[in-house]
Amino acid sequence: MLVALALSARGLTDRALWLDESFSLGATEQLRGTIESTGGTMAAYYVMLTAWTRIAGTSMVSLRLPSALLVSAAVLVTVAWARRFLRPGRELWAAALAIAALPSITRFGQEARSYALVMFVTAGCWALAAGAVTKQEAGRPDAARPYWLALAALSAVGEAAHGLFVLQLLALVASLLWLPGRREHLRSLVPSGIAVVAVALLMARQGASKVADWVPPLSLTQAGAAAEDLAGPALVALIVICLAVAGATSLTRRTAGDPVARWLQIAPVAWAVAPPALLLALSLIRPYMIGRYVVASAPALALLAGVGATAVDRAWRDPDRPRRRLLAPATAILALALLLGQVALAHEPGHGWDDAATIVAEQARPGDALLFPMPVLRSPFDAAWRDLDLDLTATAPELLGSDRPLGTVRRLHEYWGLDQVEAGLADADRLWLVHATDPGWGDRELDRILDWAPVDEGFDVVSHARLAGGVQVVLLERT
Repeated sequence: MLVALALSARGLTDRALWLDESFSLGATEQLRGTIESTGGTMAAYYVMLTAWTRIAGTSMVSLRLPSALLVSAAVLVTVAWARRFLRPGRELWAAALAIAALPSITRFGQEARSYALVMFVTAGCWALAAGAVTKQEAGRPDAARPYWLALAALSAVGEAAHGLFVLQLLALVASLLWLPGRREHLRSLVPSGIAVVAVALLMARQGASKVADWVPPLSLTQAGAAAEDLAGPALVALIVICLAVAGATSLTRRTAGDPVARWLQIAPVAWAVAPPALLLALSLIRPYMIGRYVVASAPALALLAGVGATAVDRAWRDPDRPRRRLLAPATAILALALLLGQVALAHEPGHGWDDAATIVAEQARPGDALLFPMPVLRSPFDAAWRDLDLDLTATAPELLGSDRPLGTVRRLHEYWGLDQVEAGLADADRLWLVHATDPGWGDRELDRILDWAPVDEGFDVVSHARLAGGVQVVLLERT
């Protein structure tokens, strides 16, 4: 847990808030409107973050710290759960450190979004299910009932934290089918199912199904990006996934003294594999293939990789087999991969909203105008603008299409028409355009403004800065 917390806390302020994180910040000022406009898809997280920021403030550290704490708690719960079925010693240590140092877990521990909360809730659900199954299989249904009820409450929180948490619950249901007393267990799981379905129906009624309309159709590139979300950069992901396959094979082949022990060996495989597989199947019907939607499976994937590393290592050292002296031990390979993943994570450029705000602030003149071709992109720029250590009262450009001053971060935005912008544009000698390339739309909105007659005929482009994450700052001067 300390390793996970240290890795997540390292560099909490190194990168500017990106678009989705600025939405989280804006939600703390417009909680009700945000929940209504997003169908409640992250309502539990927004409520938690709003309560937290009322105490701790809205600095970048304050916004991201809850995620760092939640992933650390998720690591602790996952390892405590793994102690039920992993041999004490090297295997458990390898699994624990793999979970703590998996780059994707660190990454979402540094992000002010709901994925760390869903990761913690999912780990808690598996731990509660283990307690319930153990007691129920021992013939103590009364002792198991509090676990099932707590699981129902936690499942409702998980669904309210992210709509696709339901895939995690389906993985748990699938694993219970391996138990002899499956009917009793599934019957005990009914309150959890009702809780999740009730929350999901409420979200659907509020329009949650439209939230992910921006996701592009399924492709190999998209699937590769999802794998990196789950396991880290490409080479790291390849090593982790290969070792996870070895770990899954090792666990499923082991003999177990009783059905519960057998189920506990199969459970991490279901947790790691079922949600991504279900997301892939769902994406064949409607595009949803974004890896962070099932990143709650990352702890189980890392656990399997740790088990797989020790299993492969034992096979290499087996005296009955030829030794492969040219190969390093598998646990060292896993440790090296995790280290490289952390290095790559530390050097990720992030999104250049802080650089964009600095460029505009330092070069703006009184009377300049500023326009966001995509109004939604105002949120991350505002978040970066408010953190600038500059006196901007005299040089802040006039924001076209809005009366709100720069630096006031909100989730909901004014959507202007070109006629609203034209009047303010007529008095400007210079115009700033701040934009970011969209995966689905590209630069279409930026091009639309540049081709708009009052801009095309009245201004010339004098500079065009392209920053990290596709962020762009264009300066135009009147012809």
